[in-house]
Amino acid sequence: MLSKKEVLFIKSQLRRKRPDSFSLEEEMIDFICCEVENCMDQGHSFDSAVRLTFSEFVADKSNNVETISRKADGSSHMRLLRSYFKVAQRNFVRYHANTVMNLVGLVLGLSSVMVIALYVQYELSFDDFHRDADRVFKVNTIDSMMDQVYHHGGTSPMLLSAVAEEIPQVETVVSVRSISARKPLKAGGNLHFNYQFSFVQEAFFDVLSFPLVKGASEGFFDDPYNVLITENFAARVFDKADPLGQLIAVDQGDKTYEFTVVGVLKDLPENTHFNNDWDAFDLLSSEETYKTITDYQPEWTVNDMNTLTYVKLRNQVDEERVVAQINELLKRRVTEELTYEHYLQPVTDIHLNVRGTGIESEGNVTQVYTFALIGLLILMIACINYINLATAKITIRTKEVGVRKVLGAGRSQFLTQFIIEAFMLSVLAFTSALIIVYATIPLINSTYGLSLSPSVFDSPGLISGLFLTLILMSIVTGGSPGLYLSKFASTDLLKSGFAVGDRKFSMRKILVVFQFGISVSIIICTIVIVGQLSFMQDKALGFDKNGIIYVSVPHTEMGEKGQLLKDVFSDLAAVNSVSLTGSSLATSRLMANNVQIGASEEGSFQLVLPVDFNYEQTMGLELKEGRWFDKEQATDAGMGLIINESFARYFSLDKPLGQKISRWGEEGQVIGVVKDFHFKSLHSEIEPLVMHMNPGYSWNYTNMVLKLNDGDISTTMALLDDAWNQVYPERPFEWSFLDDQLETNYRKETVFASIFKSFAFIAMVVSCLGLLGLVSFSVERKSKEIGVRKVLGASVSSILVMVSKEFSKLILLGFAIAVPFAYFFLEEWLQGFKYRIDIGLSAFLLAGVVTLLIAWLATGYTSLKAARANPVESLRSE
Repeated sequence: MLSKKEVLFIKSQLRRKRPDSFSLEEEMIDFICCEVENCMDQGHSFDSAVRLTFSEFVADKSNNVETISRKADGSSHMRLLRSYFKVAQRNFVRYHANTVMNLVGLVLGLSSVMVIALYVQYELSFDDFHRDADRVFKVNTIDSMMDQVYHHGGTSPMLLSAVAEEIPQVETVVSVRSISARKPLKAGGNLHFNYQFSFVQEAFFDVLSFPLVKGASEGFFDDPYNVLITENFAARVFDKADPLGQLIAVDQGDKTYEFTVVGVLKDLPENTHFNNDWDAFDLLSSEETYKTITDYQPEWTVNDMNTLTYVKLRNQVDEERVVAQINELLKRRVTEELTYEHYLQPVTDIHLNVRGTGIESEGNVTQVYTFALIGLLILMIACINYINLATAKITIRTKEVGVRKVLGAGRSQFLTQFIIEAFMLSVLAFTSALIIVYATIPLINSTYGLSLSPSVFDSPGLISGLFLTLILMSIVTGGSPGLYLSKFASTDLLKSGFAVGDRKFSMRKILVVFQFGISVSIIICTIVIVGQLSFMQDKALGFDKNGIIYVSVPHTEMGEKGQLLKDVFSDLAAVNSVSLTGSSLATSRLMANNVQIGASEEGSFQLVLPVDFNYEQTMGLELKEGRWFDKEQATDAGMGLIINESFARYFSLDKPLGQKISRWGEEGQVIGVVKDFHFKSLHSEIEPLVMHMNPGYSWNYTNMVLKLNDGDISTTMALLDDAWNQVYPERPFEWSFLDDQLETNYRKETVFASIFKSFAFIAMVVSCLGLLGLVSFSVERKSKEIGVRKVLGASVSSILVMVSKEFSKLILLGFAIAVPFAYFFLEEWLQGFKYRIDIGLSAFLLAGVVTLLIAWLATGYTSLKAARANPVESLRSE
């Protein structure tokens, strides 16, 4: 590219040789500089290139235009393209303010799209890494026993062999059975807790692709005392030692079994449903191992649905046909009354549960598609900015286009020139956005609790999509102003004082309305989503969540040591109250019992919660009538039952106290009714609940809940840790605050709200950049009008109103269009909450006011500068 000194030399030569071209000086200099550079590319020196160019294009005034046109027509396409690129570079520098605003808008838009593309790609990629993933399905169960229907992901272990024998359309069937860490395992000279031991068949690795990084799967299933472990488990247990050949001892029942590590599995990827609490595994062994270490006898009953079953269908097999065959098989094999049936769920659907099977999913498909839509909308806003800012500078570039028209350029050449400019800016923005995304992914992951990785950019599909987006952006953003200017006659474009009119500018106004409509919609949604999240966090739950911690206790040892641990905790001054219970009020993992009312022979499944004498005091529950469990009442521990208000309403119990209720045939009596409290998240309505005591069934109790007194938390936890070690010296002390657990129930909504706030900010920033273009254009077009008004005595404030009135109308129109779309989306989103806020008028008014204020602040400087400008400058030519 020519240096500044060389460009100034060419400018002086042009003024000396062609003084009549002074009005077109900048456009002629651009053209001549490009020709000089082309000559230099062919080996000429600068002086030689200047002489050659001027001898051809300037010396002969009579046929200068014809010579230029003829040379332009005869030049190669490559030479013409180089000229376009060089002109584009000069325009970027010349109109640097315009370039910066365009670049910032595109970088923000593309960065948002890239982050959302990473998020969508990650969410949609769950379990698609398995070979033939499109043919792999999980077998789920619909249990319609009694008057309720339950979906769950387990099957009877007997289903595997039956499917393998009777359904030829199934290529392979495998199952996964697990035992959790009831007792510690011994390895590397230490005891280890919190592990998941799973058992599979030899075909497991043919259906699900979990590769080994050490050892080999060949021969693994030949010996029931072989075991595979994950990389993470190997590092946790054996540190840096080679795990192959190491022994792991596991207690099961009254025996100790030793297993030999023969292989190490690659850690489960983040994008698999096997990473949840129920399906994950640390150790893997064979089904024969399971039969060896347990005396378990499988059944077909609903009480034995504890096995995960996966089928791999043959090519071009109808899924529904296989489902029908499985359920026909059940009718033949199950001798008792059949109350359940099975269906198939694609393994790639499990994370998002896109088929809505009723089984809770980890992901949210609506959220994924919503973010994808927002990303596209923000990119559209950025593209609209480019078009608006490009057309805002049309009045400056009319002479440049006029010169090119005189030189013989056609519409296709104008389109090419502007598309190349847009492409160059888009590539620069794309590169900048890519660098920003790579640099900020760790921050994004930590801020929003995501697991995004730039490695997904290796996906050919994603890269192709982003490159296609880049090309499409260039065509749309560059083609629009290029096509617009090409329609004007060269005589009009070169005419002094020529300006584009308002007729074609209506499209620009439409784009601004659309742009701010999107921004206002996102702001409205953000306000309501944040409001709903605050409502859930602040709503009275019917119990005291402050200062409550849950301590996980091994239920197999609860009968032996549970009361001792409770007494040790109760003796601490920092502890207000202690109670045993079966489940945290945040996890919603309550058991269901077959409940019969009075003498009725018909039962129904109802939720039950094992508690003890101190639970009411510890949790701050409120009794509506009756009393709580009393140690002085001998029958309370075995027969006493306390129900909630919803239970009484559900069964129409006008006088519930003394009501006889049976659980699994064990008779009890209602001694109290508590006011309803939220033992599940606010996504669910409060259900009927029975609280009971089971002193003879210690396995019902898995948690100890403590109410702490006010004080230093670190000191209190140290005291609790010491107390725990007195009872369980070999086990780690595991605890969590109830309010922290409750927050995890709304993690999806918290992330959703946080990301929406970020997108709302980005959308508004990008929209305001476009608005700057509109105000800039308006000020340029009305400069003489503003000058006349100032000469006639108009005040600065009146001129500010005049300038801002036009774009304020456009923003209000965008607001009016945005309201129904935002309302429809929010109503649909809020349907997922049984307890929700109302979409009030205040959210819409606040969004409108915020949008107007931000827009006025963003454009205030430009408007004020125009209002304070010296009218002599704008009226000089009049």
